[in-house]
Amino acid sequence: MFEPKLYEKDNGPVIVIVTSTTIKNFRGEVSYSTTTASKIYINLKTDYVASLVEKFSTISNGVEVIERSNVNKISPEEEMFLNRMNIEELLKTDWSPQLKEYFLTVRGKITEIDNTFGWYYISCQKCFRKLELEDGVYKCSKCNNKCDYPLVKYKIHIKVEDKTAETTLVIFNDIAESLLDTAANKLFKQTTNDVPTEIQSLCGREFVYKLKLNTFNLKYGHENFTVSKVFNLNEKLEEQDELKKIKDHKEKNNNTNEENENKNRKELHFKDITAAKDLEDSDEDYHHSSSLTKKNRKNIIIEDDSDDENMNQKRLRK
Repeated sequence: MFEPKLYEKDNGPVIVIVTSTTIKNFRGEVSYSTTTASKIYINLKTDYVASLVEKFSTISNGVEVIERSNVNKISPEEEMFLNRMNIEELLKTDWSPQLKEYFLTVRGKITEIDNTFGWYYISCQKCFRKLELEDGVYKCSKCNNKCDYPLVKYKIHIKVEDKTAETTLVIFNDIAESLLDTAANKLFKQTTNDVPTEIQSLCGREFVYKLKLNTFNLKYGHENFTVSKVFNLNEKLEEQDELKKIKDHKEKNNNTNEENENKNRKELHFKDITAAKDLEDSDEDYHHSSSLTKKNRKNIIIEDDSDDENMNQKRLRK
């Protein structure tokens, strides 16, 4: 309801007054709702508001600006194809033991709500960790304290399948609320042990899921992958991505074939050089052998001639 451009001149703090509201308190969660008679005033020019502005101007808001990660800088259209895998690839991938966390996306249809572990949990209102019920009192192991106003949060296990395989994903509170458009505590009040109809209505719907893999998945190989974001299907983008994969696959094959051809050419060239050298060595051996043979023959002839001459001299003496 607030248009930021209207208040750009105000450096803050901004004091908002909302009139004629209804207030509800359920399990420690306070909610305010406007009515048809409600009016909203921003930085109203009154002494009371001026005193509030002066008061809060001296208080540090403690906000620290954090640079966004590279993942958040990409567009939603790019993010929904981040490290895309099918379910079979997800289950069969051999993850590095050094990997602590990894994000990827899968596309799949919800086939079943797995209610083995229930569809909600009772959480601490401070740290949102799961509470343990001890002697009728909810206690938080992290805060080391009892919780007077525990909260009901979603934790839904869903069976998801694609053309290759099936796996189990876990959807937590914020994402479940956006999909169901209702808070967990509202369904908690009206339900039995069965899965509420609103949650069952997710079956048959197909989404793209951004998964956050942790040590539980990467090191120990367990399923129950945590969903960090859900995207509605965009068939046009899916088709474009599929065509891109086919094109990349062809280019990769072409490059591989070209590399193999170059490798074969080099091997043939090496073999030709080796064969030519062997032939050259063979010719040299042949000529050397022929030369030796002629020399030996000459020596033999010379020796034969000297014997004939001696014989002739002997005959002359006689």
